[in-house]
Amino acid sequence: MTVLSMPAASPLASMSLTELVEASREFTLDQNLAAVDRIDAVFAMVCAVTARTEAEDIRRDDEDAAAGRPQRPGYARLAPTRLARSHVSTAMGLPTWHADRMITAAVQLHTRLPLLSQHARDGVFDEALLVDLACRLAGVPDDLVGDVERQVVTGLRTQIDDGDPPTRSSLGGRIDRAIESCDPDEVDRRNEAARDKRRVTFRPQGEGLTSMWALLPDQDAATLEARLRDTAATDAEADPGDERTTAQRLADALTDLGTRSPAGDYHDGDCDCGDAAASGDHSPSGDGPARPARGARSGRLQVTVIAAAAQGLPQRVEFVRGAYASFDWLCNQVLAEENGATRFDLIDPAIGAQDDSLDALKYFISDALKRRIRQRDGTCRHPGCTVRAEDCEVDHVLAFHHADPAEGGPTAEWNLVCLCKMHHQEKTFGPWSYLPGPRGDGELIIRTDTGHEYRTQPGGMLALAREQLREATLRRLAERPHRRHYPPHDTAG
Repeated sequence: MTVLSMPAASPLASMSLTELVEASREFTLDQNLAAVDRIDAVFAMVCAVTARTEAEDIRRDDEDAAAGRPQRPGYARLAPTRLARSHVSTAMGLPTWHADRMITAAVQLHTRLPLLSQHARDGVFDEALLVDLACRLAGVPDDLVGDVERQVVTGLRTQIDDGDPPTRSSLGGRIDRAIESCDPDEVDRRNEAARDKRRVTFRPQGEGLTSMWALLPDQDAATLEARLRDTAATDAEADPGDERTTAQRLADALTDLGTRSPAGDYHDGDCDCGDAAASGDHSPSGDGPARPARGARSGRLQVTVIAAAAQGLPQRVEFVRGAYASFDWLCNQVLAEENGATRFDLIDPAIGAQDDSLDALKYFISDALKRRIRQRDGTCRHPGCTVRAEDCEVDHVLAFHHADPAEGGPTAEWNLVCLCKMHHQEKTFGPWSYLPGPRGDGELIIRTDTGHEYRTQPGGMLALAREQLREATLRRLAERPHRRHYPPHDTAG
């Protein structure tokens, strides 16, 4: 049994349990008050960026008018909150989506939610709960927000004072009930509008696993959950010796659901009996569709191989959007493909291997070079942004010179990066400057209008393979026998 003990030098080591509980309460209060300070700083940044942006817009409009130029179009005028988001993200080390929520919460607390702001300054809300609550109340109409805020915040404060901390998942229902008490029809209107927010996202998590997060309408989610639980229960009844947990059976049931063809039939990777499997009649018992083979799929499979054999390393293979599954899984996928639909891409990891001296002087970026940049970057390269490279635009870091291509940023790997649409617009029309890193390996240097500098590195499969190749080269050099070289002995004279 491992014995746990605090370092003797820590002031906590000499405290009793009662004293530790009180100290923890004080630490939590300080942390919650610090969260309010952070949100206040965000609001101050929004105000500062707004003032600077408005002044710059007036200056540029006056210059355009004096020169007889037409006014800038709307898409070239960036909203101050968008520019402030980049400052919040980089200054506080937050993902872009979190910076967005911090700005929403800050604006709401300072303009629409005085009661929530008052209680927050008592240190009773942790940052996650406070931001989530302010963002949820942001969608309440102005004519209802006062009454809804009062009901929700008063109830939460009572619950917290009673020692029963609320969960973030309970906030939605609490707000819905408060709205219903004020205007029953508003709940239906909100529910209908909220359907547009439905989405599913996938994120590789390492260890051969990918997380899936879904936001679904209640009715659809309930239907899906019931189906998964029915499938999991049926599996448990059919095999009493099944050692899987309920959570594992639910995950497998969801996977099974995704292995059906568009027509609703199962793909069975082990079945070679012709039309029987396609018709859904094949099963061990003959009375229904077989349990689908794990890993069966529909659609085209693309396998990317990073050529590393020349450097004495095994080839690096990617075939699941940035994740690495088992070799058996890959074999099953290839065998399940019809008419050899699997596509294999062999990638040379050398920097600039896809560049062409003539294409470098053309603004157009070939599909092959775009694919290479996406494989190198992995995500949008703006600090804190997690938009997948597949959903990004490939942009020139140094602007391409249309009048004289030889004088501008070339269409070459070292001068190209992935940027999501929003950050591409910020780069084009915003006040920050962007430079490629000196090594030409995809490093992006960003300098803000406040004089701060940030650097982002590519994180896609190509960049990771290059890092492994560099480490292997250094290891080989370090393992070479060390020989001293002496100057030749001068025998003359």
